[in-house]
Amino acid sequence: YQDKISTYTDKNVDGYDFDKVETIPLVISASEEENIIKVYYTRRKITLRIRHIDITTGEVLNEELRLENDGDTYSTEPDVQDGYLQVSNKIYYKRYFANHPEELIAEGVDTVDEYMQINGINPTALFIPKNATGVIRVVENDDGTLSYEIGVVYYYGAEREVTVKYVDKITGEEIGEEVVKVGPDGETYDVTEDQKEVEGYTLVEIPDNPEGIYEEENEPRHYYYAKNTKVMVRYVDMDTGETIDEEANY
Repeated sequence: YQDKISTYTDKNVDGYDFDKVETIPLVISASEEENIIKVYYTRRKITLRIRHIDITTGEVLNEELRLENDGDTYSTEPDVQDGYLQVSNKIYYKRYFANHPEELIAEGVDTVDEYMQINGINPTALFIPKNATGVIRVVENDDGTLSYEIGVVYYYGAEREVTVKYVDKITGEEIGEEVVKVGPDGETYDVTEDQKEVEGYTLVEIPDNPEGIYEEENEPRHYYYAKNTKVMVRYVDMDTGETIDEEANY
């Protein structure tokens, strides 16, 4: 009673930063309700920066800043802008390792395709950042300082088109409804799957290069057909010239 307390035991509280302490020094009184040292903390806030970037130009298409509590679970989603498409794993990793070849060497593989295969990455699936969801935490930098910002980046390619046409080889007339394939800039396309039958015609020529890369300007791919024609076989009486029989062959 009447003793004075000038110190207290500091405590690290997960997810919080120390703010201030009150009632220090504390003179102990007869009332326990008054014998309280109040130590105040503020909830640690972390900035979650979500960027949506053109993978070819590096342009930031959209950016979102969210303030999250340290230790909370967060989630993010892609935000596809008009005129853009989300890129595949294949595009992302090819671009990434093109800019960081030393990291591919460090992985002990020769190609990006080999890297994806070893790591169980589906090349045709849409790329999702590894930290798209998780528990947000303050990051300790190499120099011991703390980083209060976490970045999540989604990548997109400008929407490109390639047209597949179905053409009469002789007349040049289009004889089937064209197919317009759409994909992000830099993505691989294959028109082999677009080969089709056209009634009354026979396919005679396929595109020289059925595979290609979606670019700003893409040449149409052509499937050429020949029109089916009828040939009559006529059986004739040699003396009278009378038709004995006839049948059609193709």
